[in-house]
Amino acid sequence: MQGVNILVTGATSQIGIFLLPLLVDQGFNVIALSRAHREDSRGIVWLKGDLESIDLELFNKMEVHTVIHLAEITLIDNIIKVTTTIKRVIAFSSTSALTKINSNCEADKKLATDLIFGENLMIDTCVLKSIDFTIFRPTMIYGANVDKNVAFISKFMSNYGFFPIIGNAESLRQPVHASDLANACLLAINEKTTFGKIYNLVGPETIKYIDMIKKISNSINKKIILIKVNKFIFILAVTVLRILPQYRHLSVGMVDRLEQNLCFDSQDAKIDFNYNPVCFL
Repeated sequence: MQGVNILVTGATSQIGIFLLPLLVDQGFNVIALSRAHREDSRGIVWLKGDLESIDLELFNKMEVHTVIHLAEITLIDNIIKVTTTIKRVIAFSSTSALTKINSNCEADKKLATDLIFGENLMIDTCVLKSIDFTIFRPTMIYGANVDKNVAFISKFMSNYGFFPIIGNAESLRQPVHASDLANACLLAINEKTTFGKIYNLVGPETIKYIDMIKKISNSINKKIILIKVNKFIFILAVTVLRILPQYRHLSVGMVDRLEQNLCFDSQDAKIDFNYNPVCFL
């Protein structure tokens, strides 16, 4: 499929950072969508706009064959329902569709509902238009120093020299590097066994939250004090911190998830397209 025109939405995201050069190196013609103006570069044509404002007919004129959708999955239907040239779609959702659906936090529950709605809407449209689709649901993404999990924890530790935990912090996590998700796109793009399927994509390690925190601490070469905090106090602190813009992404639901094992199986991805992620940090 060298020379194929590929549209990448959410192109400046942490996955996009790793994905764009991979696609160019493989000979694809990349059309990258960004809200900010960017200069074209080798193999990449940048479009300024978003999926709610851009002229979608432009994608027909550019003969887009494949879409790798890194933006919100609720927006992918905007593209595929009005285009005639698209034959292949890889879209990213999240395991949050599964872990947050029964949350006591309304914002988290809404996120899960929106993810599931976006997935189903995309599937229905792809089936109707005979478009080969694949959906990836990654777990905790890290690797480009812009995520709201590992990067946030690392920056918090660097700034304050401590990190709060609830109890023994032994709930399980499977952080996945953004470069592995970019590689997954490349591996699956022409693999027919992935057509019409949804994959949970996780890192290779199932690690206790406390050990994840310690690894992050080691990675920044700074001695960090771990402070055990009562759950009620933690919730109160999160509620107060959310007033500040840099902590707006925190939620009460996050506190509940700190006590839950968030684990999934990627064996089907290993079998179908040789998914082989790297170890954490």
